[in-house]
Amino acid sequence: MPFLTPSYQPELVALSFLIACLAGYATLSLAAGAGAARRASWAWLGGSALILGFGIWAMHFIGMLALRVPVPMAYALPTTLLSWLAAVLAATLALHTIHRPRVGPRELARGGVLLGLSITSMHYLGMHALRFGGHVEYDPGGVALSVLVAVGAATAALWLGLRVRVTAPAQQERWRLGGALVLGLAIASMHYTGMHAAHFHLDGMGAAGDMPGVLSSLGLARGVALVAVTLLGMAVWALLMNERVTSHVARSAELQRLNGELERRVAERTEALEHAHAELLAYAVAVSHELAEPTRRAAGVTHLLERALGDAADPRVQRYLALLRQEVDSMGTHVAQLKQLPFFQGAPARFEGVSLGVLVRQVRSDLEPLLRGRRVQWVMDELPRVRGDTMLLRLAFTEVLAATLDAAGNVPQPRIEVWAERQEGEVVVSVRHGAPGGEAPPRAVPLALRAGERIGLASARRILHQHGGSLETEPGLVRLRLPADPEVKVWRAEGEAVVCQPA
Repeated sequence: MPFLTPSYQPELVALSFLIACLAGYATLSLAAGAGAARRASWAWLGGSALILGFGIWAMHFIGMLALRVPVPMAYALPTTLLSWLAAVLAATLALHTIHRPRVGPRELARGGVLLGLSITSMHYLGMHALRFGGHVEYDPGGVALSVLVAVGAATAALWLGLRVRVTAPAQQERWRLGGALVLGLAIASMHYTGMHAAHFHLDGMGAAGDMPGVLSSLGLARGVALVAVTLLGMAVWALLMNERVTSHVARSAELQRLNGELERRVAERTEALEHAHAELLAYAVAVSHELAEPTRRAAGVTHLLERALGDAADPRVQRYLALLRQEVDSMGTHVAQLKQLPFFQGAPARFEGVSLGVLVRQVRSDLEPLLRGRRVQWVMDELPRVRGDTMLLRLAFTEVLAATLDAAGNVPQPRIEVWAERQEGEVVVSVRHGAPGGEAPPRAVPLALRAGERIGLASARRILHQHGGSLETEPGLVRLRLPADPEVKVWRAEGEAVVCQPA
């Protein structure tokens, strides 16, 4: 019987090694997803076994195609399918072992032996499907060596799969790539060790293509191998995409948890701040009531001293009395503002059309007792109508005009200018103080730095903010921004400002 010397096609050998590495990468990727798939164990195990078994079988089949002997060759279809089933069985055993919650050294060794024998069975069933008009004899030593290599490769695959499963996600990719190369080399070594143990003899049988039930077309065999490679690549790609989606979902869930935690903490802090603010407000009102009576008594005593001493008092005593009167009045203003804090804080705004001209004239009348004999020159433009709450706006303008008069200092005849401009749906009202004749006083006091601003102007600022506006302060100047009344199209008459001289 003639002995046939086999050879191997290098590009197919390289392709079989690549397929082995892909199969190893798929194995380790499936191992990493084992924990996440326990809720659907049978579906995960069956689908993964089909994918991985197809990859292992594809490596073996392409390795068989790499074999070259000087006679036509073909493959028996039933036996070839049986070898594929053996590959699926091997993949099922491997994934079942990896899927177990706890795997000790004994379970690892037993699984490696069973997996190695299954891979060996797949290989020799595929060799048995070979038809070439002769027969194959095996070297017992080579067969035993191939079985040992298969068991060793299977045990290494199971160990790497378990190692990847317990590795942190950030380190898994490195283990997969390194493990895929190791497994690819181990699987290819087992296959070609088994091929080296085979001896081909020609015994004069018919041509391979004339035998029934065989795949005699080399193109068809290569097409099957191409489909196997494509499916394995798609499986690996699907595994990678699934991991990315799972990682994204996990990160999204973590972000939602963190956002929920942040919202909960913000709500708790907000509630605590509101509680503290309510307590502080109650304390301020209580203090204002406690200070009201002593302030009234101090004002009465000061008035009695002024009447008792009269104009005959020493100029220095008169100056002291004037300073005392000023401080008592300032204290009375602070007490009144403290009492009004609850109204500023909680009063709901009732929006309606408000005439600023009428409102400012009312505020001027309210402020007459604070002038203390000074002759104020009011210079006012025709003021427009705005949208807001009449009572709240009256309180805000009272605070602004009172602060402006206070900032004017001790000028005998201060000049207070009030005018308005319309800018993109809002009205900007400006209030400025100066000396007679329109000149600024030599020492204009910044309103933002004067005593009581944190109560008076701050309350006015809150009212304007409640109306959707704002309050801006500069040395000697205050700007109030309010929404314009949309029903009024033209509000400013042509002509010069109206000058109100004191009587």
